[in-house]
Amino acid sequence: MRSLFKQTFYEGQRRFARLCMQWLPNGSLTKLPIFILHSIAKTASDMAVSEASFRSQLYALLEAGYRCMDLPDALRALTAPEPLPQPAFCLTFDDGYRNLYECGLKILEDLNLTATVFVTVSFIEGRIRPPWHSRDAALLREYSRSGDHFHPLDWFQLCEMLAGGRVRVGSHSVDHYLAGKLPEPELRREICDSKKLLEDRLGIAVPFFSYPYGVRRHGAYSARTEAMVREAGYHCSLVSEIGRAAVGTGPWLLPRIPLVDPDTGLDACAKAAGAYDWVAFAQQSFQNLFPNPHIAQ
Repeated sequence: MRSLFKQTFYEGQRRFARLCMQWLPNGSLTKLPIFILHSIAKTASDMAVSEASFRSQLYALLEAGYRCMDLPDALRALTAPEPLPQPAFCLTFDDGYRNLYECGLKILEDLNLTATVFVTVSFIEGRIRPPWHSRDAALLREYSRSGDHFHPLDWFQLCEMLAGGRVRVGSHSVDHYLAGKLPEPELRREICDSKKLLEDRLGIAVPFFSYPYGVRRHGAYSARTEAMVREAGYHCSLVSEIGRAAVGTGPWLLPRIPLVDPDTGLDACAKAAGAYDWVAFAQQSFQNLFPNPHIAQ
């Protein structure tokens, strides 16, 4: 039921967004879309986008006049009171899948783009894997069938991408728990220890953090977690609530917009232009109706 409802809604929102494009300006100078992706692979999963679809989406954005902003530049722009010099977007990848290194990096190089990968430390070290702590039978079957598309990066691959200058690294916690539901010691491990572990292994500062699951309603974050993120020395926090980041509002709890395999280049441009801003309200309704299957029940 959840899957059928979701797919029907996704198709409906695409059709509506395409209609909206005729009334929307081609890019905003006061809103920055930060796209969230996971695995680059051709498989039936919301967590994957094929190489062909990803290239098509990026080509369309660039042809429409958008430029790809490096995350540190984006954070400065979101903190400043001035509008963007031209329409822009950011690319982020959560969890840390190997195919970012195997094929995503080539796409970034071909198009002269940058991205930030938010790494789950225990995933990289082989102690945990998706669907994380879930016991949902359908989700377990999905990842069992498509497990080859969800292998982790290793430390060498991360270091090589960092050395190339196209990829930055942020923390996505140690064990991919719902941070907002953790007691103090475990929360400190997920937020503070993940930063230190990444910095020790990679030899760089890690100033970016994205919340696993990323939705406040599910317990992904809270005022308490945000206080610890700032105390730990991060420069920003990113969530998974759908929307575009507003220039001048600062670098905290930044919303993001997913790019998924069925999205065409037109759909990517529609998301960047604001045709999906209303989806945040629909997302809330959907989450009230259906629990997140990725979360242990």
